[in-house]
Amino acid sequence: MKISETYILKEIAAGNKQAFEQLFFLYQPKLVAFLAGLTHESELSRDIAQEIFYPFGLTAKNWNR
Repeated sequence: MKISETYILKEIAAGNKQAFEQLFFLYQPKLVAFLAGLTHESELSRDIAQEIFYPFGLTAKNWNR
C-alpha cells in the first residue's frame, strides 16, 4: 500500500520522526541525482541534499500553527 504524501506530511507535522525518515528516503535519492546533474560531484550533491532536508525536519513541528 502506497501512503500519500499528504498523510506523510501530516504525520511529520504531528512529530512522527519515522514519517520524516520515510519522506527523506523517498526523495533524497531523486534530489541527489538532480543535484549531481548540476554539480557533477556526487559527494557534494549528497551534502546539499542533506542541507535541504535538515531545516525541513527542524521546522515540521510548527506546521500546524
